Amino acid sequence: MSEQERLDAFEQGNRDHSTIEEAVDSYLDHRKNESELMESTVEVEKRRLGYLVDYCEQQGIETPRELLSHDLDKYRTWRRSEAPLKVEELAESTIIEHMKTVDRFVAYVEVKDE
Repeated sequence: MSEQERLDAFEQGNRDHSTIEEAVDSYLDHRKNESELMESTVEVEKRRLGYLVDYCEQQGIETPRELLSHDLDKYRTWRRSEAPLKVEELAESTIIEHMKTVDRFVAYVEVKDE
């Protein structure tokens, strides 16, 4: 394999995450390395995106491409009322912050998918 083929394969591998978990890991690595975020911020995003991974597993969404075509309002509803651990329903302000993280992740996946 030529050097160019290796580079092309590497770039293709970076764009095509075969699973949601791989895409989340890539996104979190990007946030750690490319942004000047505190580690605690990245940990919060990791925890929030863990719920998205769980949701995707329950819904049979296996790839980022499938997620991009999914109605994220369904995730929002699920996260608010079906997935809270300590309360019956999450506060709207909590959901807003969770969805901001999901929106950043989706934007990252869309750019990587181009």
